[in-house]
Amino acid sequence: AKGMPPRTIRYGMGAVKGTGQAAVEEILRVRQEAPFTSLSDFCQRVDRHTVNRRSVEALIRAGAFDQIEPNRAALIHSLGTALEAAEQFSRSANQVSLFGDDSHEVVATELSQCPPWDLRVRLTEEKVALGYFFSGHLFDAWREEVRHFVSKPLSRIEPSRDPQWVAGVIAGTRTMMGRRGKMLFVILDDGTAQVEVAVYAELIDQHRNRLRDDQLLILQVKAVSYTHLTLPT
Repeated sequence: AKGMPPRTIRYGMGAVKGTGQAAVEEILRVRQEAPFTSLSDFCQRVDRHTVNRRSVEALIRAGAFDQIEPNRAALIHSLGTALEAAEQFSRSANQVSLFGDDSHEVVATELSQCPPWDLRVRLTEEKVALGYFFSGHLFDAWREEVRHFVSKPLSRIEPSRDPQWVAGVIAGTRTMMGRRGKMLFVILDDGTAQVEVAVYAELIDQHRNRLRDDQLLILQVKAVSYTHLTLPT
């Protein structure tokens, strides 16, 4: 869009899980008056019955507060305190001062001093709020370390009779019955390509805890085709 920096994606707040039309409209209404300056400022200005804690947590996980504070972990840990302070501020503002002074200074609550989420946690929290990873690829959390011993990306896998090492994150699974019993087909993704790995029954139970979505897998496989791999027997 005109005036937007390159490679920018606008994502509607209404698509964030935990928010709704009423919450989004309330946020937009208040933001028209003035930009939000902090988490405390946000909590004190919006209607907290319309924009509840669950909505704010979801927006933090999705990155909606990044321009105010990029440390999403600190925002999540500070939210309870900020909401309590906002409630106290509202009660104070509604009381009639004995001295006729109806001014009430807003005191911002300090953010918790905690380290930011690492890439894996940040992306996992994004998926909770959005349903998928938005700001990066989960494999990036391990890429640098993994490439020391699995140098070939999935996009460069070639059919071969010889076993070869591959690595990626599980993007999905499906099961079917074959001649050798139940088979699990694992979709492996490293950001360069997706390939399907066939896992036979004797290995499924043995490695069940590893065969879950978003888990990192490092496997020695035989490449039947460019997109279909099998575990050597």
